[in-house]
Amino acid sequence: MPQRLAQRVLLLGWDAADWKFARPMMERGEMPALTRLVSGGVSGNLATLRPILSPMLWNSIATGKRPFGHGIFGFTEPRPDGTGVRPVASTSRRCKALWNIASESGLRSHVVNWFASHPAEPVTGTVVSNRFADLAGKVGDDWPVPAHAVHPPARAGELAALRVHPGELDAGVVTPFMPTLKGHQLDPTNHRRLGHFLEAMAETLTTQALATHLLKEDDWDLGCVYFEGIDRFAHAFMEFHPPRMEHVGPRFFEMYSGVMTGVYRFFDMMLHALMQTVGEETTIVLCSDHGYQDGDLRPPGPAERSNPVSWHRPLGILAMSGPGVRPGRGVYGASLLDVAPTVLALLGLPPGLGFDGRPLLDTLPEGTPPVLPVDWEATAVEGSGMHPADHRGDPEQERQALRQLVELGYIADPGEDAAEAIRDTRIANTHREMTSYFDAERFDDAMRVAEAMAAEFPDEPRSWLSVAACHLKRGDADAAVRVLDGIATEEAEVAEQVEALRAQVAFAEGDEREMERRAAELPADPAQAAEVHRLRAQLALRRTDAGAAESAFRAVLAIDDADPAAHDGLAQVHLHRRDWEAAAEAALDAIGCAFFLPRAHLHLGMALANLGRDDEAIAALNVALHQHPGFARAHRLLECLHARNGRQDEAVRHRLALRGIGQPAPADRPDPTAPAEARSDDPDDLPPPDAGTVWVVSGLPRAGTSLAMQMLAAAGVPPLTDGRRQADESNRRGYFEHEAVTRLAEDAGVVADAAGRAIKVIHALVDRLPVGHAYRVLWMERDLDEVIASQRTMLRRQGRRAGDPTALRLAYEAGTRRAQNALARRADTRWIRVPHRALVERDPATLEAVAAFLGRPEAADAMTAAIDPSLYRERAAALAT
Repeated sequence: MPQRLAQRVLLLGWDAADWKFARPMMERGEMPALTRLVSGGVSGNLATLRPILSPMLWNSIATGKRPFGHGIFGFTEPRPDGTGVRPVASTSRRCKALWNIASESGLRSHVVNWFASHPAEPVTGTVVSNRFADLAGKVGDDWPVPAHAVHPPARAGELAALRVHPGELDAGVVTPFMPTLKGHQLDPTNHRRLGHFLEAMAETLTTQALATHLLKEDDWDLGCVYFEGIDRFAHAFMEFHPPRMEHVGPRFFEMYSGVMTGVYRFFDMMLHALMQTVGEETTIVLCSDHGYQDGDLRPPGPAERSNPVSWHRPLGILAMSGPGVRPGRGVYGASLLDVAPTVLALLGLPPGLGFDGRPLLDTLPEGTPPVLPVDWEATAVEGSGMHPADHRGDPEQERQALRQLVELGYIADPGEDAAEAIRDTRIANTHREMTSYFDAERFDDAMRVAEAMAAEFPDEPRSWLSVAACHLKRGDADAAVRVLDGIATEEAEVAEQVEALRAQVAFAEGDEREMERRAAELPADPAQAAEVHRLRAQLALRRTDAGAAESAFRAVLAIDDADPAAHDGLAQVHLHRRDWEAAAEAALDAIGCAFFLPRAHLHLGMALANLGRDDEAIAALNVALHQHPGFARAHRLLECLHARNGRQDEAVRHRLALRGIGQPAPADRPDPTAPAEARSDDPDDLPPPDAGTVWVVSGLPRAGTSLAMQMLAAAGVPPLTDGRRQADESNRRGYFEHEAVTRLAEDAGVVADAAGRAIKVIHALVDRLPVGHAYRVLWMERDLDEVIASQRTMLRRQGRRAGDPTALRLAYEAGTRRAQNALARRADTRWIRVPHRALVERDPATLEAVAAFLGRPEAADAMTAAIDPSLYRERAAALAT
C-alpha cells in the first residue's frame, strides 16, 4: 500500500461554485476563509463532464468514473417493478464510492447530504443521506426522519434535532441578502421567490449543522459533505446579478441584485467554521461540479423559461490545503474525475483499476510515486457497506421525494401515467448515457446506445438526432443526412437541432456556402453562435487560412472564454505559423479547460517537440495515448521522438502499434492475394519539420520528380544539385540532380550536405539513405503507361533503345513496392504519395497537402505558379487511343 499522506481528509462539495465569481470577491477581501485555504495550498479549475447534470457529476466525483461507469444518468429512473419512476438512489450506483472503499480498507467516514446517497449505506462511520431533511409539513408539525436516511439508525434522533425548517427563518436571515425587502415582501406566502430562498437556506444550514456536529468527533478518516446551496440560489437569483439583464425590471434588480454576492460571503463564513472545527491537521479538498454563468453569457430571458443546464459553465473549482498537499502550486488540467483518486492517494490508498481519472501527483509531496491501481470492484462487497442489488425502497418515500424534485424545478411533473413517465425517463437517461460516451470520445459505444434508443423509441426525434450525430462523429456524413431526412421537424426545437446538424454535415463535406446558409437559420443565441464560429474556424484551418481561423476561434472565446476546442484551435493556428511557444500555451489553455482532450495533448506534444523539449513532448503524447489508445498521430510522433533520442526499442513499439490501427472493415479490405500497399503518412497528422530535415523527392524515372523539385524550390526549399546535367528537350526546366546520389550505395556522404535542402533520389536507392537524419519524402506517382512512354520518348531522342514494356511494368511494380515498404519501415522517415496528374492539373487539394507536408501552408500558391501544364506531354488517355 502507498504511504498515507494525510491523517484526515475532508471533501467539501459546493455545487456550481465558480472562480469567475469568487476570485474578484477574494481580491476585495470578501472571502477570507477561501483566500486562506487557497494561499496555504493549491487551487485551479476543475473541468466538468457532459452532460452537466448534478446527479451524474457528483457521483463521478465520488467514484472517479464517468456516468456510464457508475450508472446514474439523471434525477430519476424507472422503478425496477415497472410501476413508475423514482429518484436515483445509492442503490442506483453500480460501483463503490470513496466511503465504500474507505470502509473496506478499515477507515471511518462521515458522509453528509451527498447526491443520491439515500438509502444510507452501512459503512464504518456515519451516513446522513440527501433525503434526511425532506420537508413533511409546516414548522411545528410532526417531522419524522425518513426511514433509512441515517446510518447507524440509532443516530437519527440525535441528528434530527439539527435540522432547520424554512418556517424557522425570519427577517434577520433574509435581510443581509435582500436588504430592501419590507413588510409583506418578507412573507414567503406572498413572495414565491423568497420561499425558494428560505428552502435553500434551510437545507444549507442543516447540512452545515450536521457537518459541524459530526466532524467534531475525533474518530474519522474521511469526511464527504455536499452543499447544494450555491446552485439552488443561483437558479433563483443569478439572473438578477449585475449587470442587469434586459428582461429584469429596475425594482426586481434592486431587490435581488445582491443575493449571489451574499451567498458566496455566507459560504465563506461556513467554510471558516468548518476549518476551525477540523483543525490544521485535516486536509481539505474543496470542489464544485461546474461553474455558473454570471455575466453577458447568461441565457436571455427569465431563468425559469430556459434550460437550467444552459446556465452551467464547464469549469468548476478545486482548492486543496493541509498535510500531504504541496503548497504554492497551481492545479492545471484537472477534471472532476481526478478528485476520487487524489483523495485516495492522500489516505494512502491506490486508485481503482476502472477509474477514468488519475491522482493529481503535482499537488502531492514532491517525489510521490505513481501507484498501481487496484480493482476495488473485485473485492468483497460486505465490508464496503454497499447495499445488495435487490435492496427495495419505500414507495411512499420515493413519491414524496419525486414531488420535491418537481417543485425544485429539477424535473418535469411525471404525471399519473406511469407508462409515459417511464418512457420519458428512459429516453432522457439513455440520451444522457450516449452523451457521456460522446464526452469520452467513445463514439462506437455512443452509436450502440443511440441505435438501441432509436429501435426502442422510433417515434422519438431525440433518438434519431442522436444517431445522426453519431454518424457525423464517425465520419459518415452521408449516413447522417439519410437519418436527418427522416426526422419530422414540426417541433421548433427539433427543427433547430436538425439545422445545426445539417450545418455540421456541410462542414464535414467542406461546403462553406451551405454551412453558412444553414447557420443563418439557427437562433441567435450564444451557444449556437459559438458553434457556427467553431465550424468557420475549422473550415479556415482546412484551407490553411490561419488568419480567418484565428478570428473565428477568438470569436468563440469572446462568447465563452473556457471553450477548450477554441483554445485547441488556436494551438493549431500557431502550429501552422510555426510559433511553437504560442502553440504550447494555447494547448495548455485547452487542457486547463478540459483535461480529457487527446487532440490538445497531441498539439502540446508537437509544439514541445519543435521547441526541443522532447521529454515533455513525450509525456504529453503519452497522455494523449492514455486517453485515446488508438491515436495514430500520437504514435507516429512518439516513434519519431524516440528514434531521434536513440530509443529504437520504443520507436519500434510505436511503429508496431501503428500497424494495428485503422484497419479497414472486412468488406473494405483488398484482395488478400494482392501485394500489400505500404502505409504513407497523412500531412495533417505530422508535426512541423525540423530545420535540419532532409527533403527527398523520389519515384520512378520520368514520374515527375523534376517537377516536384521545381515546386520545392518555389516553396523556399533549396535544391541540392551539382548543375552537371543541363536542361534539354526532355526536361526543359532542368533535372535538379546531383551525380553523387547515384553512388549512395557506396558513399552516402552527399546526404550530410542536404540538411534543410531537397535532394532527388531514384526509387531504387531510397533504401540506401543513411541513418542519423530526419527525412521527409515526396514519392511521385504516375500512370505506368505514361512513365514507360515518357522513358521511351526520352531514349529515342538520345538514340537509344527502350526495354520491353511488359517486362518494365513488372520490374517497376516490384521496385515500387520494395522502395515504399522500405520507407514505411524507417522510424526516421515520413513520406507522402504525390499524384503527378493532380500536380500538372494544379489540383488545389493536392497542392495544399504538399504544402502542409512541407510545414509551409502559405507556399501552395508559389508551387502552383511553378507548374507548366504544357510540359505534360505523355498522357494516359492519349496513349490508350
